[in-house]
Amino acid sequence: MVFDLDSSAQVFIADHRVGSSGLLSTVMSLEALAEAVTLVCGWGAIDEASAVLVGKPLFVPDGEKRQASVEVHGEGDAATATLSSVSGVHQEKVEHLSAVLRPRVAGGGAPARRDVPSIEGRSGAASPEIYKLYFHGPSFQVVDSAYVVEAVVVAPMAQELAPIGEPTGQSHTSPRLVELCLQAAGLYEVAASGRMRIPSSIERIVWHSPDRTEKKDSLVAVVERVPDSDREPAYDAAVIDLDGSVGLSVFGYRATDFSQPVDQVALLDVRSALGPLR
Repeated sequence: MVFDLDSSAQVFIADHRVGSSGLLSTVMSLEALAEAVTLVCGWGAIDEASAVLVGKPLFVPDGEKRQASVEVHGEGDAATATLSSVSGVHQEKVEHLSAVLRPRVAGGGAPARRDVPSIEGRSGAASPEIYKLYFHGPSFQVVDSAYVVEAVVVAPMAQELAPIGEPTGQSHTSPRLVELCLQAAGLYEVAASGRMRIPSSIERIVWHSPDRTEKKDSLVAVVERVPDSDREPAYDAAVIDLDGSVGLSVFGYRATDFSQPVDQVALLDVRSALGPLR
């Protein structure tokens, strides 16, 4: 599958902005993989993504267009997909994201459930503070606020977000719910280490429901550090609704240092607002 990217026409490019360029984000790259796999393999929905590896960022400079492609190799109940583009004088192939995807199985298991730690009476970081630090535009400002509750970060999702304009008009992966987990995990990193980091890999993402809507009220991301991951911190996250139902889970999220300049005042403000992790 080949598709064109244009930061002036596609909100999901324009609202991930670094300097004078838009960026095809990890979550929208994953959405592209899922769209290609469902078309090639004829699957109704994606149930799981594993071995998600984030490669070189795919920037789309203002006033320019880029072309990207997804290559799919299916084997039984799994398909490996890779998003790439070509660049430079010699048109070298650059890989941006790869993952192993699996289809939804009829029947499935029991719905996942989890309690959300209480944030009542706690102070935390608010959206205006967070997005002085983060480089996301309005449609991807998914974190309403964030709180540290002992060794957990709790991040309610913002409501009434603008459409992001999926290419097919429908979502295969609930990209902004995944984004909520990744941004909340990034805030855990800020609180714990004072570092701004971006995705490098994810061991597994599981969609627990065939309903891929992002417009439910009172969705919350809960993030915790994986035990014994001291050398290379890893995080598990989940998006949970008001009734305690888990919509999706992210396991083994890892990040790498952000290579662009970071607003140190904004970083300190967010870290101070979140408070210490125990």
